Amino acid sequence: MKSSQLEFGFTSDDAEVLEKLRGGRGLSLDPLVCGLILPANERAKALGFECKKLEFQDGPTLGSGNAIISLRTGGDGTIRRGEHLYAVRSDAPRVWSWTYHFSDKSLQASVPSLSSLDLLNMLLDDKDDIKQKLAAPPAWSELTLDVEFSPQVAVELRPKLKTLVFSCQVEAAPAPGSQKVLDVRGASASQRVSIDPADLAGRSYGFGDVYRIYSNAAAVKLEAPGARWEIVSSESSRKEEKAAIDLKLDSNTLAYCRYQSDHKASFALLEHFGGKDAEEIERIVGSKEMAAQVQELLATAKLPRAGHSQQALPIRAGAAADQPVVGLLPEGTIPMVLEEKDGWKKVAFQGVVGYVAVAASAGAS
Repeated sequence: MKSSQLEFGFTSDDAEVLEKLRGGRGLSLDPLVCGLILPANERAKALGFECKKLEFQDGPTLGSGNAIISLRTGGDGTIRRGEHLYAVRSDAPRVWSWTYHFSDKSLQASVPSLSSLDLLNMLLDDKDDIKQKLAAPPAWSELTLDVEFSPQVAVELRPKLKTLVFSCQVEAAPAPGSQKVLDVRGASASQRVSIDPADLAGRSYGFGDVYRIYSNAAAVKLEAPGARWEIVSSESSRKEEKAAIDLKLDSNTLAYCRYQSDHKASFALLEHFGGKDAEEIERIVGSKEMAAQVQELLATAKLPRAGHSQQALPIRAGAAADQPVVGLLPEGTIPMVLEEKDGWKKVAFQGVVGYVAVAASAGAS
């Protein structure tokens, strides 16, 4: 088993997500999408979480009071062992929390309750060397994130979140080197993704995100109606402008299903509705509700800027070319750069925190 620190979180580029948290709504996170489940590992457990960065936007703030951030693991989780994925259930999911004090802008961690380990400690005769290993939840467990204010503050008076970044200490064993993972993301849950042949455990087609495990160098055919693909492996990335594609799994591979590129959708929105007020949009679309949806889409539409990367870039777990790929930076995207060092940019994009080579992202900022 080996231990590693993996990060995830949100920045000002994820303003909609941060606004939901500020408004008191819980956020569910998939550790696989956040980059906590590495394809070269199995039997991964989450030993602990740390809130590494919490920042509020400049402007009106509170002179005193607290913001309490809570992160808890779900009762159901998944453990990979070889080609098999096992469902794991815990009767006492663990909770981590941190309290931000507005008076001195300090962040204090709360120690997780160990009451759920009382019986376990008794059975093991308080053997410190093994009890924590048994208590740790699977790293592949749904995470729920909440932010609350104490004392209660009206939503419109709450300071706006700017950055919220966590790290997770993941302990895992190496997966068999003869196996390769095919991780398909971005497909609509209503659309069937055809995968042929079935993987080593007999899993084939799926709906939405799917995770399949094959023998090294297996030939696999993927198909999703009306889709195009962005394929990212540890060594290369490419685009496929067709619904059905053929893959050879020489390495662990991420396959992103794209039904329409973000900047193409933005161009279409601006072409039809750019510069029009709410009443004019309502006359075009025929209802007030749809007009409100169009305005919301216009507000979040993003177009690639001249001089920025026009190719999809892999986001890696560490600042090295041999580190596992944990996500994809789509073409034309301008990520939030957290730091830059030794030829790598540490970026945050849609919950994933990882590294992009500076040479590959030339022009991005």
